[in-house]
Amino acid sequence: SMLTFLPIPLLEFTLDNYTHEITAFIALFVGNIVLGNTALMFIPVSFMQTLKSLTPFSVTLVQLLVPPTKRPTLATVAALIPVVGGVALASAKELSFNVPGFTAGVSASPVQ
Repeated sequence: SMLTFLPIPLLEFTLDNYTHEITAFIALFVGNIVLGNTALMFIPVSFMQTLKSLTPFSVTLVQLLVPPTKRPTLATVAALIPVVGGVALASAKELSFNVPGFTAGVSASPVQ
C-alpha cells in the first residue's frame, strides 16, 4: 500500500513568542550551570552525580505542580521510592556532606 503524507500547517512564529521561549530556556540553562558549579564548590563530583539521580523525581514533582501536564501514575511514583531512598541514604552517609553544596545540587536537579 502507498503511504499518504498530509501537510502539517505552519506554526505562527513571532519575535515576541520566540523571545519568551528563548528567555525561559536561557534562564533554566544558566540556573543549571550556576547551581551545579556552586554545588561543586562544596561537594565532590561523585556526590553531585548521586544527587543528579534525583532528576526523575524532580520531573515528577514538576508534573504534579504544573497544572496542564499529565499526572504521573502510581507505578511511576512507586518506582521513585527506591531512588529517593538511595539518595537519602547516600547523603546521610556521605563523608563530605555539606548543606550549601547539597542544597545547590538538589536545586540544580529540576532545572536540568
